[in-house]
Amino acid sequence: IYLFAADAAGNFTGYSHGFQFGASANGVSFGRYITSTGAEHFPVERALTLGAPNSGPQIGPVVIAGLAYGPTQADEYIEFINITDTDIALYDINAPANTWHVQGIGNYAFPSGVQISAKGRFFLSPLTPDEFRTRYNIAADVQVFGPYGGQLSDSGEKIELLIPDEPNRDGSVPYIVAETIEYEIGAPWPDGPQIMRQDLDAYGNDPANWISGILPELTKQIYLPVIQS
Repeated sequence: IYLFAADAAGNFTGYSHGFQFGASANGVSFGRYITSTGAEHFPVERALTLGAPNSGPQIGPVVIAGLAYGPTQADEYIEFINITDTDIALYDINAPANTWHVQGIGNYAFPSGVQISAKGRFFLSPLTPDEFRTRYNIAADVQVFGPYGGQLSDSGEKIELLIPDEPNRDGSVPYIVAETIEYEIGAPWPDGPQIMRQDLDAYGNDPANWISGILPELTKQIYLPVIQS
């Protein structure tokens, strides 16, 4: 949606303001949100508030909680957390073949039938699940998915978590953006290549909500050289 200014004669003055958006669920609205850097975003709102102040961005049910974009591709990961008190299906329960997707690393589709427990965390990696568990000592009860085909850029990347909406009459499936993180390298974003979200219940696509560091539940394997006596 774009607005263009014109003078009394109908000539454009050169001023315009607007934004682009994709599919959205029925009965929701987008609201203007100013980040800590002054950037203007239009995320989905928690509730409709026509004629009243905006309700604020919808957060969750699943959020991106941490990521690593280096130092090598094998070190990469995206961590997600179900911030709700109920289990979440990563698919349309009325059309189970339509699963959640992640863009920004190619287009990764989660397997069918995946359930994430309340407050549960899970990881997406460019490695196989077994390789990632070994590399980061991941507990057996934490779900790991992958490998994904793309790569997190070390010059900045836009990552989107997409949820399938009800299929259209022609069978096509619209996908709704549930979470966007567009990180950059260097200020105002924290130093990488591992960064963590500070407040899971606050808007995620704002550098003020991220800090440097590897997630405390991860302890990367260190391989020492073999010294022969």
